[in-house]
Amino acid sequence: MSVYKVLTDYLPNFENDRCGTWAVDPSDGYCTAKGSQFIGDVYSFMDEHPEYELNKYHEILNENGLEWGMDSLKRADVSALNGKCVMALMMGAVRADKFATGALFSIFESGAIERWLLRLKEIDEGEGIRGKPSKADEIKDKVFGAIFGFAIGDAMGATTEFMDAKEIKARYGKVESIIGGGWLNLKAGAVTDDTEMMLCVVKAAMDSEQDVGLFPKCVADRFIEWYRGGPKDIGGACAAGIRRLMAGQGPELNRNTLGNGALMRALPLALMDRLNDQLIQTDMTHCNPAQHQLIRAYHNMVVRQVYGSKYGREIEDIEWHPNGKKIDLEEPTGHIANTLHNALRAILDNGNFHDTIVQCVNGGGDADTIAAIAGGLAGAKYGWNAIPNEWISQLNSDIRHQLAEAGKFIVSQCLIRHNNSGE
Repeated sequence: MSVYKVLTDYLPNFENDRCGTWAVDPSDGYCTAKGSQFIGDVYSFMDEHPEYELNKYHEILNENGLEWGMDSLKRADVSALNGKCVMALMMGAVRADKFATGALFSIFESGAIERWLLRLKEIDEGEGIRGKPSKADEIKDKVFGAIFGFAIGDAMGATTEFMDAKEIKARYGKVESIIGGGWLNLKAGAVTDDTEMMLCVVKAAMDSEQDVGLFPKCVADRFIEWYRGGPKDIGGACAAGIRRLMAGQGPELNRNTLGNGALMRALPLALMDRLNDQLIQTDMTHCNPAQHQLIRAYHNMVVRQVYGSKYGREIEDIEWHPNGKKIDLEEPTGHIANTLHNALRAILDNGNFHDTIVQCVNGGGDADTIAAIAGGLAGAKYGWNAIPNEWISQLNSDIRHQLAEAGKFIVSQCLIRHNNSGE
């Protein structure tokens, strides 16, 4: 996938104008129309890639041994730098012009911008010295891929929820973008209760960061707050469970509660590998052994993707299946087993994030949850950079912000777990 194509597409402008006058007028130091477009694309990249944390470009440069300053920017050897650091240089150059008119032209004139763009093209094409990413970078890529992948699946699947495959084909042909609508009549980029409750769990973990023993109370409080806010949709078991919480009652065993409401909010605790808390949040609305079995399986699959082969279980490992049979596509209902099986089948059928989501969305039924579960797992498996940029940008801006904040917190907790493992 070409992560930096929106910027490297400017390289042909340098063929007959190495000094960058196509971008900045040297007579007054102000940007041309094309230069303004280039700057806009740099800022758009920053907004669409919150995992890069480019607002902290000073810190990124310092971590890579680069001093902040015009001369340092111009002389920087980018031949072995990763994309994040090159983009930090780019952001530094764009920001420099705000403080000193003509600074950007000086950097263009030095040939630095062209060198940086060429390095980004090398990275996109898999060439040059890339270096092995650190475990911290790998974890961040997987965490952001998982939570954004989950929300994207939810937002896209909401369009086709409760439709069957024939109805979807007749009405849309094939859904391959976040277009909104559906039975909830959502605006394009909006999400459903799946993402909203998933974020409740993250926020509860943040609320109890200093005392994890408070997590059960914090997650109950977050569920109640969300419920009182009047969500557009809520499953029957979730509603009943939250009403029990409001009445001060504990979990209630119900072997018939086999919906996917607890599964759909399980991703954050799986990413942080907090299985005990996972089962606590499950029991608040879906308290029975069948739920525990399948949510443990899902939890362990996520753990494997984030922390490596020593942990959890691989997606391809289906030994947990009660009857030992190969996972096949089933009727796309809201049953937890059907949801998980169809999400896994989509991942196993496809070798990339895009096709996994499209298969789930166009299967209909409980498409938002099936696509969300598949998106979370596929995002953890393939990483943030495997997600199409246009899908990320199509999400509601407030949701993107909440996901970015959630991602930063989850990454911090993942790194604590990783460092404590002694690896």
